[in-house]
Amino acid sequence: MFGDHHFLTLVLINLLGLARIVVWYFQGRGRPMARLIVQILFFAVMTAVLGFGGILPHWVDQADLQGTGAYLAKSARILWWTHLAWTLVGFVRLTSSWSTGLEKRACSRTWWSPPSISAWCCR
Repeated sequence: MFGDHHFLTLVLINLLGLARIVVWYFQGRGRPMARLIVQILFFAVMTAVLGFGGILPHWVDQADLQGTGAYLAKSARILWWTHLAWTLVGFVRLTSSWSTGLEKRACSRTWWSPPSISAWCCR
C-alpha cells in the first residue's frame, strides 16, 4: 500500500480536502470574500498536487482500482470535484451579489432623473 504509485499524492489530496472543510467551518459566514479566496487557494494547491503527481481528476488509472488505494483515489477525486463546485458557486454568488449591488446603485433616483425612467429601470 505505501509503495503504490500515487499513494502519497492521494493521501495529500484527501488531507487538503478535509482541512479545507474544517477551515471553511471555522471561517464563518461573515466574510464571503475571504472564504472565496481561501477556497481558491486550497483548490489551486489540490490541483497542483494532482498535476505534479500525474493524476487526472477525470480519468481513473487501472492501478488506482486495486486494493485500498481505490478508496483513496475515489475520495481524492470526489473531494477535488466537490472543491471545484464550491469554488464555482462562490464565484457565482459573489459576482451576482456584486452586480445586484451595482444595479441598486444605478437605479437610485437622482435629482435629474425623471420618475418614469427610474421606475422603468428598477423593476
